Amino acid sequence: MIKYLIKFFCWLHNFSYKATSFLATKNNNGLHPKHRILNYHQFFIDNICKEDIVLDIGCGNGAVAFDLAKKAKQVTAIDIRHKNIAVAKNKFSTPPIWNMSLAMQQSMNSSRNLM
Repeated sequence: MIKYLIKFFCWLHNFSYKATSFLATKNNNGLHPKHRILNYHQFFIDNICKEDIVLDIGCGNGAVAFDLAKKAKQVTAIDIRHKNIAVAKNKFSTPPIWNMSLAMQQSMNSSRNLM
């Protein structure tokens, strides 16, 4: 019985986390609240140097990668969702950022080429 309760509460937690993230993002102009609440975005900006080469895995809409490209030597941003890459390219292509590239990555198996 306890095993089933644990499974149910894990499912419920997962479901409510996804629903909360979706609704909060919709309410916050497409930006996940973690960026504002945890100062997530600024943390990465503060810890990047101009000589750094950055790989942003799971870049979402590309906002962090875009700001990192202003400071880092090179930024490569990848995401598994084509929609995220399309949004990032649309949002951050004008003016072009010379040291930032965006790509869709289907699976981790094909990421071996990056190493």
